[in-house]
Amino acid sequence: QKVSADVTGNGNVSSQDAAKIAQFVAGLPFSPPNFSGTWRFFLPPGPTFPVGASPTSRTYASVTSNIAGDDYVGLLIGEVTGNWNNTGARPVGSGSSSRQLAVGSGPERGIAVDLPQITSKGKEVVIPVSVQGVADKGIISYEFDLRYDPSVIQPLPNPVDMARTVSRGLTAVANPNEPGLLRVVVYGALPIDDNGVLLNLRFTAVGAPGSVSPLTCERIMFNEGDPRTTATDGQVEISAAVY
Repeated sequence: QKVSADVTGNGNVSSQDAAKIAQFVAGLPFSPPNFSGTWRFFLPPGPTFPVGASPTSRTYASVTSNIAGDDYVGLLIGEVTGNWNNTGARPVGSGSSSRQLAVGSGPERGIAVDLPQITSKGKEVVIPVSVQGVADKGIISYEFDLRYDPSVIQPLPNPVDMARTVSRGLTAVANPNEPGLLRVVVYGALPIDDNGVLLNLRFTAVGAPGSVSPLTCERIMFNEGDPRTTATDGQVEISAAVY
């Protein structure tokens, strides 16, 4: 776990590693050294920490046939819980404004995330994301992708505001680089202890009066997908008062 967590490869695990993992998850460009998402292979039983001279290869005088039993220990750098699989993110359900996005093996009562139906009252549009069922479940991280209409609203340079929200003890990383998609990753050491406003998303109105942008969570995951989560979509309508 320590070797996987040390994404900078400097022989220490710190908040810098957590920040670089969050940048990787959000799809942001990052400055090296950052080995998040890469594989490292070691001879069994695996590396020491710090890695130092932990062996990573074998040498053969010659290879004339298949060689059995020479296993390696593979570590996905940045993935410290060992539950990685190659199926990618869970798909979003369809056909309803309230959709199950992630299913875990936790208790039947899961987490419900609601996006609002709002009419803008100024050039800046604040979108409060509400959450229920998140309190006292040991939630120290979550991530989601928000789809919106970039011809109607566009994220501000710092689009995530967690002041006076239930996420106030956590740290956020946002990637607004793809028009119409805002990727948000939130993490920290102190678990969420209350229900209410999860965070506020800050946009600017760019559409004509009366134009509407849907707000859709394509996926959302708390911790590593346990407990189960549902999300209700919303929308933003541009008021004539903006102009």
